[in-house]
Amino acid sequence: MPRPTPPDRKPTFAIIGAGMSGLLAAIKLREAGYEFTVFEKADRVGGTWRENTYPGIACDVPSHLYSYSFELNPDWNYMSSPGGEIQAYFEGIARRYDVGRSIRFNEPVVRCDWQGDRWEIEGGGPTMGHGIHQFDMLLAVLGPWRRLSAFAARQALPTDTIRLAISRKPST
Repeated sequence: MPRPTPPDRKPTFAIIGAGMSGLLAAIKLREAGYEFTVFEKADRVGGTWRENTYPGIACDVPSHLYSYSFELNPDWNYMSSPGGEIQAYFEGIARRYDVGRSIRFNEPVVRCDWQGDRWEIEGGGPTMGHGIHQFDMLLAVLGPWRRLSAFAARQALPTDTIRLAISRKPST
């Protein structure tokens, strides 16, 4: 039976990936007062827009729709901006919201296991040196182009646990 998080302690979060969704999760978790760590395999934020730099890459939706609602950019240069401009937008967001201090860059996750009451995360980069850390919640925001097999829990999670992780509201 999983141990509940004590009422006097807020749950901790591990976020895997510092692309659009990982940055959003980090910003909103910080605003809500939660502790979190972002694990990013690369040396900077950006996800898809950092990884893909082929000639002509651009957003396939209007740029103003591909912005955070709390950080709109009225100065997009194109209706459907090129990848470099979108990458610069996310790098600017990371600086403005100071999420870099919570990101472990060059830190790929090599293992994550559900231990019955917490996630056990093993990093494979220089900052953790294959260290193992535990978190109450895991957000794997790897984007649509990443394989999830390395991040599958070794044990099946009970449906109630998954539902709790999705619907859990901060205590007041």
